[in-house]
Amino acid sequence: MLKKAGVKDAEIQATGLDKFLEGKKAVSRDEIVKYLEENRVGLREVNRGAKLTPEKQAEFDRINEELRRARLELSEARNGNNLSAEDAFPAHAGMNRALW
Repeated sequence: MLKKAGVKDAEIQATGLDKFLEGKKAVSRDEIVKYLEENRVGLREVNRGAKLTPEKQAEFDRINEELRRARLELSEARNGNNLSAEDAFPAHAGMNRALW
């Protein structure tokens, strides 16, 4: 019945339906639906990263905002005047170009 409906063997095994059907001569559609609903595979997101203290989060946010503004300024400078990173930010001229 399930194979005629296009259900794959892998799906039957992944849901545990094969174990549920084992040894049973007849099973109604409602029994299968009930089993699948009660044994639904769940998915939840888990964040395993360290939680930042409010002070560290504020510092992180501040640095990200500074980087965002620097990228925007650099982009505007390059688009408007074809400036290099060194021309746009002379104070950082000695920094590694890979950072830009």
